[in-house]
Formats: sequence, C-alpha cells, structure tokens
Amino acid sequence: MNKIWEAFENLQEIVYVVDAKEYDLVYMNQLARSTFNCPRTEDYRGRKCYELLQGLPEPCRFCSDARGKGTYALKETLIEQDGRTYRLETAVDIAGQEEAERSLFLLLENEAIVNECLRRTLADEDAGEALEELISYLGDRLECDRAYIFEELRAGRICNTYEWCAPSASPEKASFQYATWNTVEPWLPVFERDQCVVVEDVEELKDINPLEYNWLKAQDTKSAVVCPLFDGGKLRGFCGVDNPPRERVRHISAMLQIIRHFIVVLMKRRDKVRRLRHMSFHDPLTGVLNRYAMEEMIASQTGTRPLGVVYCDISGLKTINDSQGHAQGDQMILSASQLLAEHFPAGLVYRIGGDEFLAVCFDDSRESFQGQVDRLLEQLQKNNAHLAVGAVWSEDGSTKIKELARQAENEMYRNKQQYYLSRQQPQNAPCPGPGCARTKQPERDPETPFQAFIHNNYYDAEAFFQSVAIPEAPYYLYFGDLQNNLYYISDNMRDDFGFPSNVVYDLIEKWGAMIGDPQDRILYQKDLRQMLEHKKDIHSLRYRVTDRRGYSVWVHCRGIIRWSEDRTTPLFFSGCVSRLESNFAMDATTGFLRERAALNELVTLSSRNTPALVISFGLNHFTYINESKGRMEGDRILRDIANTLEEELGTMFTFYRLDGIRFMAISRRTNGWDPGEAVAGIRRIINLVYSRERITAKRAASFGVQSFPQGGRLPQEILENAITLINVAKLNQDLEYSEFSSDLIARQRERSNMALVLSESVEKGCEGFRVVVQPIVSRDSGEIIGGETLLRWRYLDQDVSPAVFIPLLEETQMIKVVGKWVFEQAVRICSRVIPCRPDFLLSFNVSYLQVLDDSFLPFMQQTLKESGLPGRHLMLELTETHFDEMPKRLHEFVNQCHEMGIKFALDDFGNGFSSLQMLFKYPVNVIKLDRTLMNQITHSPENLDFIMSIVYACHRSGKQVCVEGVETEDELAAVRQTDCDMIQGFYFYRPIEAGEFYRCIGADRPV
Repeated sequence: MNKIWEAFENLQEIVYVVDAKEYDLVYMNQLARSTFNCPRTEDYRGRKCYELLQGLPEPCRFCSDARGKGTYALKETLIEQDGRTYRLETAVDIAGQEEAERSLFLLLENEAIVNECLRRTLADEDAGEALEELISYLGDRLECDRAYIFEELRAGRICNTYEWCAPSASPEKASFQYATWNTVEPWLPVFERDQCVVVEDVEELKDINPLEYNWLKAQDTKSAVVCPLFDGGKLRGFCGVDNPPRERVRHISAMLQIIRHFIVVLMKRRDKVRRLRHMSFHDPLTGVLNRYAMEEMIASQTGTRPLGVVYCDISGLKTINDSQGHAQGDQMILSASQLLAEHFPAGLVYRIGGDEFLAVCFDDSRESFQGQVDRLLEQLQKNNAHLAVGAVWSEDGSTKIKELARQAENEMYRNKQQYYLSRQQPQNAPCPGPGCARTKQPERDPETPFQAFIHNNYYDAEAFFQSVAIPEAPYYLYFGDLQNNLYYISDNMRDDFGFPSNVVYDLIEKWGAMIGDPQDRILYQKDLRQMLEHKKDIHSLRYRVTDRRGYSVWVHCRGIIRWSEDRTTPLFFSGCVSRLESNFAMDATTGFLRERAALNELVTLSSRNTPALVISFGLNHFTYINESKGRMEGDRILRDIANTLEEELGTMFTFYRLDGIRFMAISRRTNGWDPGEAVAGIRRIINLVYSRERITAKRAASFGVQSFPQGGRLPQEILENAITLINVAKLNQDLEYSEFSSDLIARQRERSNMALVLSESVEKGCEGFRVVVQPIVSRDSGEIIGGETLLRWRYLDQDVSPAVFIPLLEETQMIKVVGKWVFEQAVRICSRVIPCRPDFLLSFNVSYLQVLDDSFLPFMQQTLKESGLPGRHLMLELTETHFDEMPKRLHEFVNQCHEMGIKFALDDFGNGFSSLQMLFKYPVNVIKLDRTLMNQITHSPENLDFIMSIVYACHRSGKQVCVEGVETEDELAAVRQTDCDMIQGFYFYRPIEAGEFYRCIGADRPV
C-alpha cells in the first residue's frame, strides 16, 4: 500500500483526495468513481476537483463540495504525504438519513405529545374540561383542521360531543348530534378489529367507496385518522383528527391508539361525576329536583325576571304510611310529583321535604301562571286528592324566591288547616274523602302516679310548662301530636329561631330546614327516619342549627316518642333542645363534647360507682392528610368520621374529643360488650370514611381500652391513661388495641429504658445494630438484580420492630448518626457484590432528618471515595411524607446525589400520602409501588388499568418501577401485567442476613 488513502478503497462512503494547493484530484475510491462516472484512474487523476465534482470553471466558494450528485455531508482532513499537503474528503449521502431523522423526530414529538396528554389527564380535576383541553391540544399540536370525539349517548345513536377547529375550518359539531352508526358504517369493520381508520388521501375513496368519499368531501376532509374508543370491550365511540400534515398521518395512528385510553378514562370519570351530581340534586323516589338543587337555584337568582311559585303539601301522608304502609305513601308522593310536572311542564319542580313540593315558573305571564294553578286545583278536586296548594306571583321578580316560597307556604297552611278542620267531625260524620281513615283510640293503660296526680289535683299545664321553659334557660322545650303534625314550642325557642307562634305546624321539617350543614341535615333526617322505621322511643342527636340572627349554634336535641298500644302508630313526641355554645363544652369541628365534659361524666360515674367501658383512639398521620389535602378538607373528613360514629354508635357510646386528634368513647353498657368488637366497630367506620376519601393508611387509628373504675378511681387518671394507651398502641402497630393493666406503667418505663439503651448503642459505634438485605428481582426472569438494606436492632436478646425504634431515633436526632453507619454498611455490602454482579444496585433508606443534615452529603462523598465504589451502584429511598416541608432542600440533596452517581427512589408510592405529581415534581429514578396496591390490582381490573397507566407514565418520563409486597402467585401474575421493571416481596425473598445474601448471589467468598 503506497498511499495512506488507499485504505479507504472499499469504504461505503465517498472518499477523494485533492492537492490542497493546485485543486488536482489525486485519488477517488471505488464508490466515488462509480458516483461520478470515472471507472478508470486516468478518468479523474489530474483533473480539477471543482470541474469534475461541481462543473465550475473556478474553485467554488465552499472549496469542498460534492453536492452536484446529491445531498452529502462532508468531513475534511488535511494530511502530509511526500512533502506535499493533500485534502482528504469523505462525503456521506444524507438524503435517506434526513428522511430517517425526520421520521425519528416525528416519533419523538409524538411521544412528547402522549406524555403531555397523560399529564393533562392526571392534572385536571374536571374531566369534562380535561377532554376539551385534550382535544384542543391535539388539534393544535398536530397542525390539523379539526379534532373531535364522538360518543354513543343513546342506544345506536352517536353524538359529536367534543370538537376543536382551526381558525380556517368550519365547525361540524352541530351536524352530528344523535346520528346513527350507519353514518360511519364503512369504518365499523375496522373498529371491530380494534384498528384505526387511516385516510391518507380522500380522493382514493372516490371510486372505492363513493358514499364515504361524498361524506368526507362535504366536510372538506382531505385526510383523516380515526381511532375507536372501547370501554370494557364495548364500542363507545371514536376520536380522530382531520387534515393533518401528510408526513404525520402514519405516526398519528399509533399515537391515538395510546391516547384513546386517556380519553376513555376521562369519559368514565366525567360520567361518574355527572351521575353523582344527578344523585345529589334529584330526589331518588320521584326523579324531580331536591332541596339542595333548590338552594343552588336560590343562590344563583339574579335579574328581574317575572316568576311564580307554587308550594304544595301532601295532607295525611303520615296517616297513610302508618295505616296502609310506606309503599302506598310512596305512591301518593309519586302521583303528586307527576301531577306538578304535568301542570307546570316549563317550570322547575322540587321535592323539598318528605311531603312538600315547590314549583317555580320563570318568564311566564300572571294569567298563564294562574291558569296553570287553577287547572291543578280542578284536577285535585276532581280526584279528591289530599294536596294542599299555595301560589304567589311576582311581576318584576324583585322579590327573592325564598320570600315567595315563604308566602306560598303560608297560603298553603291556610288551605291545609281547612283539611284538618274537616277531619275534626263527629264519629258518625262522613269522611272528607277516600284518603280519610279514622284510628280507633287505644285503650289506656292504668294511670301512672303522674297521671293520677293530675287527675285528682288542680293542674295548670301552661303554668307548669312556662316554669320549666324560662327565657334564660340554655335549652328549649317542645311537644306535639304526630298524627296532626302540630306542635307547641317554648317562648325562647319561638323567639330565638323566629317562629311566628308557639303553635307550629310540621315542626320537624321546619326545624330540619334550620340545620345549615348538609352532613348534619342528612344525619338528622336519617335519625328521624330510623326512629319511625325501627319503632324507637328515644331521639338523641347533636348538630348545628341557625338561629334568627344567622348564627350557627351547636345543640343537643333529645326527645321521647309515645306509640299506640300495638306500636304501629306514633302518637306523641316531646323533648328539649340544649344549647352547647361553649367551645369548652363542644368541639366546633366534630360536634363531640370536649375534655371537660368527659371529666364531668367520669365524675358522675365515679360518684355513682357505675362501671363503664372507656375506649380511647387517635388518628395516625392525620397531620400529613391536613398538609396534602388542606386543613379545611381535613376538618371535613374529621366531621364525616364524627357524624358516622354518632350515627352508627351514638346510642351505645358518648364520644369526646380530647387534645389534637385523640378521642374517647364512654359506654355505660359493660355487660355483653366485647372490647375487641367495640374497637372493630369504631375502626371500621374510620376506615370506611378513609376509603370514601380515597385515603389509604396502613393503620388509620391506634386504640386503647380500659374499664372504669378498674383503670383508676380518679377521672383524671382515666383521662391520662386514655392518652397513654393511645401512645402505647402507636408503638405496637401489630396490636388491635392496647388494654390497660397494672403493668402499663412498667411497660412505659421499659420504653424509656429502651430509649436509654438505644442511645448507648449509638454511642458505642452502633453496637447491637445490623443491616439485612431484601433482594429485588427482575420482573421477567426472577433473577436477583438488586436489594434493599434494612436496619435491625436487638434489645434484651430480641429484635425490636423498626416501627418502634426508628421513631425513637428520629425523636432524639440519633438517626443522623445511625444513618451514616447504615450508608457505610451499604457501601461495604455493595463493594463485595459488584465483582460477582457488575450491574447490581443496592438501595438504602434515608430519613428526612438526614436530608436536613449538612454533614451527610460530605460524609457520603468521602465514604465513596475511600471505598472506590462507583455511586451508580447505590440508590437512596425516601418516602414523600415530608417532601412539601423541604422541596428546595430535597432538590439540592438529590441533585448532589446524582452528581455522585447515586440514584433516587420514591418509596411507598400509593400508601395513602403519595400523589401523581411526585412523578414529575422531583428528579426520581425509580418509583416503588407500595404493598397496599396489591389488593387493589388483584381484585379490580379497573385498578389494574390505573396502575398500568402509572407504570406507563413512569416509563415515558424515564423512570423505572419496582413493585413491593408481592407474596402470592396471583399477585405475581397481576404485577407482571403492569410491565413494571422490578419486584420485591416475600414471594421471592424475605429480608435475609448479609451472609445468607452473599451465598444467594455467589459472593460468599471475599474478593
């Protein structure tokens, strides 16, 4: 080989050599000769490069160029040979490469679009708005004329529900409302194969399918990509784009196959919210609007529109329910609602109480409205129906609907009084109508001492009532005839709550309307309903009512019901309403009595030597719920828990709120009460509320149980013991509850001793501590690819649960020292494993206190430097419990770890405190899905789909996923469907000692 460039003879790139001074060609390799049609050496040697390659008479401005025969990228090198300077040029044909790079660019851009669609799906709380934004984003980003979603809203009928149009395109949404599937009949076979319809050029359809061609042409569609939307195997609709750029068409199809899953998720979420809203604002029996809808309508009233209001009440409904059954009563209610809807078809009909309705008619004339009312009254008279009616009209609409409703109600009362007067006839008088039914007066029991005294002595009932219902009393009195629905209330109740008279018709309904909090109102209505359905004698409930000044007041309402002898008919209801105004007596959030009230109750029990079961409980990690959801949401959740406890267990326990989020329940029924059953009942309710709020907690509450007076004679002792028992239960998470016993103080002292020994262990170089490893395996092969280091500590020759000693380490700040020791052990273990497993990755847990420790990062750097271990083999794990307390510090900490090569894992994702924003908010390398997700994905395909979406989102953002807690074959099979990367769990390995771990991976011999 005489010349150095002859080595390029067979290179599959154009190579030529030019005299740098004279521009003479001295060499062309085989591909260059073929390209420029110079098969022989003499065909090019000595010729000027600019003449042969460019066809120019003089050197070109670029000097080097091979563009004359195509598109090339030039690489130039100056070389010395035989005392002369030559320019060696390599020309790479990039025409095909440019096309490939363009294709790659589109793929990468589509991936970015998919990721953005996923982000928008997860970020927007309003699913309907999210769909609008998603379609708008797709249409704009894909440079289309139109983007759309069609849905089957009725059987066999499809609607264009969402549409985005470019400024130059005409909207088509209105043209496709409730069309038949036949409209897109040519696409259905493709949809059935779960494939996209791709129309690259509509002109190609002209002869193949004229109908489809004409339909698309009419919409000015030149090209289109349409993807079916399936939900549970059923075709629910389709999404698509019209007239995207031609080079995008084949890429959009694959992209829509992914994005359609996000669209279906949003559609399902939107429909669920709509169903919930419909349920919230419609009466389940009649289907008309309910009181909540009416309140929303009243709140939104604006302007001066003329309107009429009709107030209706079903007379005698209680009698029908009691004498003929609730089914007959429900039929009366249905008939009344249908009658109102029939006579006021353009109005809004509301069921605002058990037997009351309101119809509101806007933008009508007085004559038309009055005609509707008259026809309704004629129909009622014709049918002899017991529906009392009151109607009022406002010409300019200046009077508020609430005031018009009150005026209509007063008129209705006057009409209803006529009905009750008609019932007060002699026994031989005819019934006023077919709904009339007389109840035989029950034979009276023998007189009680009270009745005998009244019968035989002078008695002034009104004077007696006034003497106990003094105006300054912190309570109100009431009593009433349940059959006539007429009540008498005390003067202070009349004055404080704005009743026009002491005699009140339908007091129960009117009083319920004064309960402002919706949850309180539901509880009130449910308790009254259960009293009647279950034939209860006692009513006892705490809630808030609004007095005439607009102040919300906590009250405790108690009452007694008297039934007919056969207990089929409620006859009499009386009781008192106690004001609980002081925060000292009543907790404003939960409505529970406060600590002082608990002390007073215990004093009473002690003075009477009455035994009682005392259960104390505290909500774990509630601070994190407040931080993640906000304090107002936290208070609402507490109120929900309190209301449900009161609703289900209020007749058996009196609940008290102590300090913070600790509570106590006292029951006077000790006989037959199993403490475990009582605790289970309270725990079930707390878990139920958490489940409704989608809060997952490993142990939502910690419980203590003691019996009074065995737990202490003094009330203060019981209270102190209650708090102590909660603390003991928190430290022993495996216990269902901690039970007071004589050795409780000893156990507490033992915990103090444990803290002292723990401190000594740390001071002695972490003596008594050790590190175990739980292997992490590949999802597909089950081969060990990594592990997690876990800290263990022995006390009195027994392993202590990390849930016990790690909080002690954090409370005393000793975790900073122990954390450094753990890091050293992780480096030592990893250094021993790497020679056998070069790709091994070992994780170690970090406390948030270590993140805040300024000395920890330098210590890690120095330890790695001394060991020679590359940081890429280590990964720190941190739960996001405290992330929002230190976002800036955490970012700095993780970034510096990344500079050392150390990866970062978000641990316990899905444990109730994690949120999807953590996937994008922090520089996470690995997401570890918590054990709590196992039950969800093995029992619900929908949850499995959601987990798969999380895994997909992680992969698209460059994050790996490890699933923790896999213990069974079923769980393994479900996890493998998620396409995760790693698995950790007892099914493969429990945490094992370091020596055993070395043997598992063949690193038992020191290197």
